[in-house]
Amino acid sequence: MKKDASTEERLNYKDRFLTESVFQWECENNIRREKLQGLIDSDYAYVFVRKVASEHGIVLPFTYVGKGILTNPRIQEKPEGTTWLFDIRMENALPDYLQYDYGVNT
Repeated sequence: MKKDASTEERLNYKDRFLTESVFQWECENNIRREKLQGLIDSDYAYVFVRKVASEHGIVLPFTYVGKGILTNPRIQEKPEGTTWLFDIRMENALPDYLQYDYGVNT
């Protein structure tokens, strides 16, 4: 990550739900090869998300949405450096009450 970048720029990752059962996650910029290999070799990931960092001056917490498996690693070139995108195939679908907030099926 570029430490001198603004918070908004550093947090402009392509994390989103592709479907109610697949979450797209973008890792940090310029990840070391050993860390990348650790992600690729991992057995599972716990997924915590939040819609926005703060709302009406209140810092919002992360919400645990489940456990999944990292799949489909692909490189992403950006002006800030290289990142990797992964699809996380969730064990369980995102609950209905969260799907609207996270843009699933909209």
